[in-house]
Amino acid sequence: AIHGLHMARAFHKKFGDRFLFFVNTVKDNTLAGIPHQLLFGPFGRRIKLWGLRGALIAFPVRTFFRSNVSWQGGETVVFINDPALISLGVLLKRTFSVSFVFESHGSLARHHAQLLSEYADRIIFTTPYLAEEFRAQYPQKAEILKAIGNAVDVAAFTHVTKTKDELRTTLNLTPGFLVGYVGRFEPLGEDKGLSLLLRSLSQLPPDTRLLFVGGSAGEIARYQSLA
Repeated sequence: AIHGLHMARAFHKKFGDRFLFFVNTVKDNTLAGIPHQLLFGPFGRRIKLWGLRGALIAFPVRTFFRSNVSWQGGETVVFINDPALISLGVLLKRTFSVSFVFESHGSLARHHAQLLSEYADRIIFTTPYLAEEFRAQYPQKAEILKAIGNAVDVAAFTHVTKTKDELRTTLNLTPGFLVGYVGRFEPLGEDKGLSLLLRSLSQLPPDTRLLFVGGSAGEIARYQSLA
């Protein structure tokens, strides 16, 4: 949800009112000023709770495109980054002739890769490895592939003038070799290797420090207990 929120803000900053964010639910004013469309109106939370979002999502999206003729045609780009919604992107492309862009965050199932090779106008991968993996299967589609890291843009921090040592002092970080991690500790319930880091610490030089930033309350409690 946080990733989607930041993507929506970035797209809106670039495209203004030419951007529209289809979203299931909105909390408070997190999308204030950003054009968005609730997929299921006030029933979004119930639809999600009942596990019907994936099965029903095509209906409100198709209804929107049918009702807004100006959004039809190749000048409109449908951007999707959830493999479960690839078929929706294909449907919109075939029905309304929009362009279809997919952003892949992991290895694709064979049937998903096949659909993208046939219908996607552009496929963005978050690592070069993923792009090469797809290119090896579909070399004829190399021209539509792009690797763009889902990572920190260092250029956004050029205003920071403090040195590394000054920043460590400001953040009250002890001296030594610092290993950092930022993000969810267990996205989709899977340990991302943080427990291995903790267990390895006793085998590393004494001045090694681990710094974990993020995690939900339950995740933090589990890893504190392990530490």
